Amino acid sequence: MSVGLEGGFRNRVLAADPRIDLRMRATAPLPAPGEDWTVGTHFVEIPTLPDMRRLLGPADAAMRRARSQAFYGGAHDRARARLGLGMHDRGEEYVFADGQIHARDFLGQARHLPAHVKAVRLPSMRIESGQTWDLSVRHTAWKDVGAREELYVYVHVDRLTVAPGARIEIHGNVFILVCDEIVLHDGEAGRGPHGHDGLDIRILSTPHAAFSRFRAAPARPGLPGADGASGAGSRATAVVGTPFGPCLQEFSPDRDGEAGRDGGDGSDGTAGENGGMTMLADVRIGALTGFGPEQLRIFAQAGAGFPGGDGGQGGKGGDGGSGADGVDGIEGLSRGGHGGRGGDGGRGGSGGRGGNGGLASNIFIELPAAHRACLELCSKDSEGGAGGAAGPAGAGGHGGAHGACARPDAPVLDGKPGRCGSAGAPGKPRSGPKMHVFTVP
Repeated sequence: MSVGLEGGFRNRVLAADPRIDLRMRATAPLPAPGEDWTVGTHFVEIPTLPDMRRLLGPADAAMRRARSQAFYGGAHDRARARLGLGMHDRGEEYVFADGQIHARDFLGQARHLPAHVKAVRLPSMRIESGQTWDLSVRHTAWKDVGAREELYVYVHVDRLTVAPGARIEIHGNVFILVCDEIVLHDGEAGRGPHGHDGLDIRILSTPHAAFSRFRAAPARPGLPGADGASGAGSRATAVVGTPFGPCLQEFSPDRDGEAGRDGGDGSDGTAGENGGMTMLADVRIGALTGFGPEQLRIFAQAGAGFPGGDGGQGGKGGDGGSGADGVDGIEGLSRGGHGGRGGDGGRGGSGGRGGNGGLASNIFIELPAAHRACLELCSKDSEGGAGGAAGPAGAGGHGGAHGACARPDAPVLDGKPGRCGSAGAPGKPRSGPKMHVFTVP
């Protein structure tokens, strides 16, 4: 068999939708070599990588070799290698292309076996305009499977009939879609409710954040700074009455109130988690009927990074203490004390950095060369999360009141407000999924 490989894609944004649930739960043994899956929906476990290769990967050796030639390359895969995903990707190349089992990967890959697969085998299926066939599966379909375990969805439909605006979606699962024929009926009827006049296949991210040892928990906002304590008022004097008029009785020379204490700084928000990943997708189409140019659209985008936590507010400065009273009495004028200076407000905490956009895996599309013009590819970069907002500055404390008979021109010394924190930096976007188109005669 001859295989043609090409690249290139365009970006498009699609709207939300109502959903349909077309699941039928059943169980069945794994097909033996040369056998097909039984009709129905099955939740199975595949014990070994060779079994996965046989049951999930393409049968044609030339197709496998062509896929391996396109499997790696560029900044996309360098980022995955830095994050320790090389072992994972080599396993995928073995199952879905022409890779090998590497001895250094055996123990790590064995930790994720058996593979958990939702297998759907149908002779026919119909999706009407505005309907979404969501084939995603979650870990709760099996006993004692962790929420982050990679799950697989294998779908084989002999004849899939769709109306304009129909959708197929997968959220965060490795996805194998085999359609012997896809028929678009009423393809001349115009756009469906999703704004598209054909079939959309949407390959989307996991609903949960990607694992990261540096961002192991959702972002938390910073804590507010403690408010400063107020300064004590002066008790240096007291006015007492005498038969000849008021008289000032002094207890200490310090007539001024104490300064308020400064407010504490708000703490920084923590970093946002990285966006969910899109997993490998493998779309194999035997024939298209009723499709015009770009009426089969394949859209893929990993999840946006999660926002960073907001910085905590700075604490308020404490108020200054009151000055002691003076008196214009029998001994003449005794000036009152000055109020203490208000404490300065605390600095606001800085916002946490936004999470990076999710990583993406390869997407393989196989269809006859005669139908290549019917295909539209939309691969979008994942977006970085917004940085956390800067923490507000704490207000300065109020200056203390001056005592009676204080100098009339003495200013009231309020504390200065603190500084606002810095806004968190946004997370980094990541390259969209690489889409590889293989045409066959």
